[in-house]
Amino acid sequence: MSFHKVIMDYRIAGLVIAVFYAVGIAGHIYPPTLPLMIRLTPWVLLLFGLLVILQVNPGPPGRAAIWIVCTYLFTFSMEALGVATGNVFGDYRYGSSLGFQLFEVPLVIGFNWTIIVLAISGEVYHVVRSPLLGALLTGGGAVLFDWVMEPAAISLVYWHWEQGVIPLQNYLAWFAIAALCSWSFHRLRIHSASRLGALYVLIQLVFFIVLRITGTQFP
Repeated sequence: MSFHKVIMDYRIAGLVIAVFYAVGIAGHIYPPTLPLMIRLTPWVLLLFGLLVILQVNPGPPGRAAIWIVCTYLFTFSMEALGVATGNVFGDYRYGSSLGFQLFEVPLVIGFNWTIIVLAISGEVYHVVRSPLLGALLTGGGAVLFDWVMEPAAISLVYWHWEQGVIPLQNYLAWFAIAALCSWSFHRLRIHSASRLGALYVLIQLVFFIVLRITGTQFP
């Protein structure tokens, strides 16, 4: 039995997301609409993250639900600990762009972590059987995602680094956290019903690459 009924073909869902993100790119590049785009950011992440979960349809349902909740709580806790102490990712602070916060961490952050790990793990474990290799590949994919995202995210005031430099510690933490969550994904024998997750991560990567190239900044 599936976690959720698949709501549409993943290519149609991917096209819908791609169109919305293309509009979002234009809205970010055009200065008069940039503030509106920033205000919409957490809601867009929530909306399309939920669409990914519904369409990717992870299962079995009980284990998938446990993994999603635990991954959210774990990654959010790591972010809260990181902001409070600087001992996880480095010394950083979140801005107001990502919406409501708890312990100075946007509530949507743990959710986006969960979607990224779900997407990459689902794709990786279609190819490899080893939980160790899959975890390492997922960790590497998450680091690549963060490396692409960081400059654009900083320019849009998602967060900022106190020393003005992204530390190596940040990427090591991304790798370790994503790898651990991916390992648990495999150990719980969770599977994905579609490839929308991977497509969604690719769309986000294109979004951040374009914003990096264009030098978009929140005033």
